[in-house]
Amino acid sequence: MKQYDNEISDNDVPCLGFGLAKCSNLTDLTLDLSYNKIYAIGALGLCSDLVNCTNLSNLNLNLNFNQIGATGVSGLGTDLAKCTNLSTLKLQLCQNKIGDVGVSGLGFALAKCTNLSNLALDFYHNQIGDQGDQAQVLVQQIALNYKI
Repeated sequence: MKQYDNEISDNDVPCLGFGLAKCSNLTDLTLDLSYNKIYAIGALGLCSDLVNCTNLSNLNLNLNFNQIGATGVSGLGTDLAKCTNLSTLKLQLCQNKIGDVGVSGLGFALAKCTNLSNLALDFYHNQIGDQGDQAQVLVQQIALNYKI
């Protein structure tokens, strides 16, 4: 579903998540919400509903060029870790002001995704410093532990 550059806001995204959560047989989801006006609350609303898609195994989520921030991306990771059948995950999070704290939170949350076999992350332009570099090493370690 491509909904990029549509001025989708925090008020709209939870409605989308609520609707997707009713798709109980959904296994593959590609959702492009780049270039919108989504902040932490919107991202958290979307992903908390995706947890109800119990058969979801492949997720490609593009949230590039929003304002999700550290809180949003950490919460996103926590919710995605609850998607127990998730085996393939592609997260595009460019220019979201995630910073070191957000990357660390996401890395620790994704470490709990025990069924992941394919993982692709894009953090381009997110104000990630030295601590973020350590978090990226953590994500690489996750990849080694789970043979991603």
